[in-house]
Amino acid sequence: MKDYKAYSKVLIGLLVFFALMATLVVFGLTNDLDHDFGQAFLLKSPGAFKIVKAFTSLFNPLMATGIGIVITLIFFACKKFWQGALVGLSLGIGALVNFLAKILIRMERPAYKLIDEAGFSFPSGHSNAAAAISVALMLVVENSKIDARTKRILKFLLGLFMFAMAMSRIMVGVHFLSDILAGLSLGAASALAIYMGIYKFKNRTQAKS
Repeated sequence: MKDYKAYSKVLIGLLVFFALMATLVVFGLTNDLDHDFGQAFLLKSPGAFKIVKAFTSLFNPLMATGIGIVITLIFFACKKFWQGALVGLSLGIGALVNFLAKILIRMERPAYKLIDEAGFSFPSGHSNAAAAISVALMLVVENSKIDARTKRILKFLLGLFMFAMAMSRIMVGVHFLSDILAGLSLGAASALAIYMGIYKFKNRTQAKS
């Protein structure tokens, strides 16, 4: 497993960023930017709305959990145990921390939302789940034996999916910009934290053997 120290710095940066976003949101300092950004990207075309609505539904809590379980089981079946644990735990821990943040901050969703969505707005659960799974898979790819070019392509596609899912939440009007940024940072931080925990566990196990 690679770049433990570098990832630890990224993890700290993500947590600091989330704390900053949460502070700005609590004090209402992102309201104008959130509203203007949301209005700028809110879907106006019925055709585009149908496509984005279908896409964003891919990562509702039930679907995201199912996708995470399937990916985890596939890794386990292939005897890639740390990879499976990374994906499953990243999604689970990310969802738990995201839920606690929602309950604590209790931010209402945009009034102009285009679809019915229950629960609080900050941070975005869809963005969190997309980041947790995508970053976990990026770490798996980075530690694989495939060639560098293929690694770059796969990581780009995972990053593209992650940000597209986050933006889809703004486009259907159920989240603000601050929500998706916070969700992405928490999801990515969850994956990195689990990765570092597995790294330490593997090193300790190897040292004893």
